Amino acid sequence: MGTANQRPTIVHGEIKEERFEGCDRTIESALSLPLQGADGPVGVLNLARSGAKFCNDEMMALARLVHPLARRSSACTAPGWASTA
Repeated sequence: MGTANQRPTIVHGEIKEERFEGCDRTIESALSLPLQGADGPVGVLNLARSGAKFCNDEMMALARLVHPLARRSSACTAPGWASTA
């Protein structure tokens, strides 16, 4: 699930929108949260689950959690940075 408009998105129930084509149809709730780095977009956090639906409070909590990490991600691509993976 992508977020072309760079806004957080919560989707419940059957997904019929063309932009989500190819998604698992058994998913009952999905959340897509764009990750903005210091120099622009660095990725998207996509979560999905069956049963309980995602809510705005969860989306805001996730945004507060990942925002600082996304902002720092630009530093990880600077010359001289080495991955430990």
